[in-house]
Amino acid sequence: MIGMKSKKSRNMKEYAGLLILAVIAFITPLLIGHPAEAVGIIVNAVLVLGAIKLDKIRIIPVIILPGIGVLARGIVFGPMAPFLPIVVLLAWIGNAILVLFIRMKVDRILGTAAGAIAKTAFMATAASFLVFLKVLPPPVLATMGFFQLYTAAIGGAAVILADKGIKRTISKRARSKRG
Repeated sequence: MIGMKSKKSRNMKEYAGLLILAVIAFITPLLIGHPAEAVGIIVNAVLVLGAIKLDKIRIIPVIILPGIGVLARGIVFGPMAPFLPIVVLLAWIGNAILVLFIRMKVDRILGTAAGAIAKTAFMATAASFLVFLKVLPPPVLATMGFFQLYTAAIGGAAVILADKGIKRTISKRARSKRG
């Protein structure tokens, strides 16, 4: 019976975490919108935190909701709004790539760095190809390269540093209670 209570408690904590991350993932691009750097850093931090804390299925809303927030806002790209669905699709795939690399369990720092690079490489390559095919206008490329790399890197670094700091604080408190 005790094991069931702890599993139930763990599930409730994970659902609460999912709810919080999902709300932030959706609301950030919907309500903040600009500066795009702040939105990108927050969304990538939420993705990294979700990749670390949520299970395989529960991360899906966190991957998808930022794009839905952007679509709901609708005015983010101004005259380029008709291209938003394509850009959002690229972002969903890029977000999934970032999460997959982090989940490889090699090392959080290495996984986040490799994930940020892979996400950027995918998004820049796909957008370049779509610009070449004249599906997307060239200005879209400005948000698909270095911008993706640095927002993912900063968001990821913030989560990793905060997570290490929290763990260190908890460890110190536990040692001080024992001694």
